[in-house]
Amino acid sequence: MVAEYCRQQQREGKRIFVDPIMGDDGVLYNGVSENTVGYMRQLCSVADIIMPNYTEAVFLSGKHKGIEEVTEQQAREIVDELRTLGAKSVIVTSIVVDGQSCVYGYDDGKGEYFKIPFEYVPVQFPGTGDIFPPPSWWEAYWAAMDCKNPQLFSMRTVRSPDTQEY
Repeated sequence: MVAEYCRQQQREGKRIFVDPIMGDDGVLYNGVSENTVGYMRQLCSVADIIMPNYTEAVFLSGKHKGIEEVTEQQAREIVDELRTLGAKSVIVTSIVVDGQSCVYGYDDGKGEYFKIPFEYVPVQFPGTGDIFPPPSWWEAYWAAMDCKNPQLFSMRTVRSPDTQEY
């Protein structure tokens, strides 16, 4: 039902963005079942851009479950599997590729894979996904604002927002 509505919106020229919001730290959230994962796959099939975190990408793709860190080849396999669902562009957040925390994905507009490394800050803010968006969003925002160092800005904001000057 939701996927069909999204298809209709696409036909009218609207872009469809899907953030699966199903799990984190290698597990699905309470109340999210494998049936939910199946429904989310259907929704991803009509998306222009999907933005799963690593846990969600693993469940949606069925690839590399139980692995906390992947190689670049494994990251590409996950992204490719998500693209076979129908998503045009894929942005996997909070993924560790070859020992480096990063955002990894595929940009359909450019026809290329990308990797945006970031410094992992070992703090958690449960339920704040909309307040602390993935680094890829910061990257896009600050690129649009012509900021010289968007990652430094976002890292300073998370670490100590009251004491930083910009």
